[in-house]
Amino acid sequence: MKKGRILAIGEIITNRGYGLNGDISAINSLKASPLMVATNISSYFGNQKMPIQNLPAGYIGQQLRAAFDPPGVDAIKIGFVNSSDSIHAICDYFDSHTNIAPIVLNPVLLSVTGEYLFNDEILDVLLSRLIKHSSLLVLSIAEAEIISGVDITDAKSLQEAASHIYSIGTKGVFITGGLLLGEEVYDALVYEGNSSLLTMPKSRQQLNEGYRYSGSWAIATAIATGLGQNMELMDAINRARSFVDTAIATAFKSDQTYQNLNISHTVKEFEHATHYKPYTVIPGSLQVG
Repeated sequence: MKKGRILAIGEIITNRGYGLNGDISAINSLKASPLMVATNISSYFGNQKMPIQNLPAGYIGQQLRAAFDPPGVDAIKIGFVNSSDSIHAICDYFDSHTNIAPIVLNPVLLSVTGEYLFNDEILDVLLSRLIKHSSLLVLSIAEAEIISGVDITDAKSLQEAASHIYSIGTKGVFITGGLLLGEEVYDALVYEGNSSLLTMPKSRQQLNEGYRYSGSWAIATAIATGLGQNMELMDAINRARSFVDTAIATAFKSDQTYQNLNISHTVKEFEHATHYKPYTVIPGSLQVG
């Protein structure tokens, strides 16, 4: 399998395991090479999101030019971008270049506590410009409801929302439906006009009443990584769902309201034999004091 150079664009959250921190971990865990363009920086104090600091649009453009410098980028994941100027900077770069790598967009409209993170202007720019560059738009149920206006309560309304969002102008829409009630996970995919409902049994953790984490950001990153490794879309989606389902299962704590996913579950512990000593020590070569 091709290793793949995966560019993650979005927010640095200095004290959380998601945002660009989580993207980089997921890309590494799936054996690809991560690249990063930061658009904004924030932190959490408890569950309270601190004020967001947006980076200048010109600097975002400079980062993009550096990221695409040879050998270039094989796939792109775009997460939370918090200003219309930043979105314009990204789209201007894409408009000025041909053969841009596949783009998986997961805009993160809501914080983990349910706070709406966008205003109408930013959402309008995202839907009028950025969505049209995306190969696949990945959304949680709550995000899909905001964009589509559809109240998603079951598999049928999940598909209805996906079809409505697809009509806006993206190549594909994938809605993660793991938070719907019932014993099955239902994810909706509309891609190049074809609509599919993907289903699998829920894990024990997802059936727990305390489970409230869709993991759509991680699924988006994993799909982008797969596409950058030359996987077909459905193969990338299947691996992404399996990857995130295991991340949920190995990180879940029943007494937590919000869970950080165990994104690094594929990384094996480094086995270092105590008898193996790679260095030769040259006596007297280190001067102390």
